[in-house]
Amino acid sequence: MVGVAVGLGVIAVTLLTTPTPGPMRLAVDFNEALTTGTAQNVALYKIARDGASSLPIQSAVYTDSGTQHRVVLTIATGTA
Repeated sequence: MVGVAVGLGVIAVTLLTTPTPGPMRLAVDFNEALTTGTAQNVALYKIARDGASSLPIQSAVYTDSGTQHRVVLTIATGTA
């Protein structure tokens, strides 16, 4: 499940790299631009199955091409 602020929507979640041997990376694409500071705040993201603990998110990097509003989340090696 993905929860976001009113008006903001997640349009895609894409696995960018497999978790072996390095860290897992996920791209989260949004329907509108975000502020960089908010988008890169790892405390605002949670990656978990229902009822499970969240995986530790190492970093969140925001890019905005004008048409693609993407945050790439990196999950610590050995935890996925």
